[in-house]
Amino acid sequence: MAFFGILWLDILILISVTACLLVIYKFIVYLIKRAAKTGKIPMDVVNGLKLFVRLVIVIAIIILIITFTELPPEVTLAISAIIGTIIGFASIQGIQNFVSGVYIIITRPFGINDLIAIGDLEGVVTEISLNYTKIISAAGKRILVANRNILNSNIINYTRTSKIMPEAERSALGFVKHILIGREINQYSFSLELPLNNPRKTKKTLEEIINAWESKLGYKPTFKLWNLGARATFRFTLTADDPSTILKNRALFIEEIYKKIYTKK
Repeated sequence: MAFFGILWLDILILISVTACLLVIYKFIVYLIKRAAKTGKIPMDVVNGLKLFVRLVIVIAIIILIITFTELPPEVTLAISAIIGTIIGFASIQGIQNFVSGVYIIITRPFGINDLIAIGDLEGVVTEISLNYTKIISAAGKRILVANRNILNSNIINYTRTSKIMPEAERSALGFVKHILIGREINQYSFSLELPLNNPRKTKKTLEEIINAWESKLGYKPTFKLWNLGARATFRFTLTADDPSTILKNRALFIEEIYKKIYTKK
């Protein structure tokens, strides 16, 4: 049955309105991307907004099709129930990811370029969408983590705002800037067990190592005695502006500690 009594006119109107909706969608996405480039919208919100707009447009097109085809109410209800059931069974995980993604974007436990640990996985966040979070691991691999898995895991965010100044910026102007503004830095902490046979020698060796690493990281690493048992447990903290600096140098830093502690005479 035709909406205006003429089938071809119905089809023409339906195609025209659908085309207009697609043009509107493209324009809105363009505005979102433009706002993201200028910094008005955080990058981790962009994908969420694009997906939301896409869902609205799809729902509008479905409503148009149902309206212009004028299917009987019972047929429309049956089709809607079947489609809803199929989508429900097929996208349970997708819905869980979607809800988890909304929660992550709202609560912001981490952001783009943050150094984080999700369970046993450590890396730098490169993208946050409503379904997945992209992370670059220490090995340089790009890993997709489902948002529902993130919320079911322990999350550690090593990126924070700090007043610590790097050696290169320790001037009067730099001091005022950091006091007033602060900056985002990455502080990665870990523990190592070291021998107790010569505490003074161990402390001196560690101080030599952290002094040498200040120029490599931009900040002086720190350490403190964390626990005493059969061996001494030291807690180390590496600080850097760029999270990838820590990922690339962490293993080298630990290797140098073990090498000098166990081989230095």
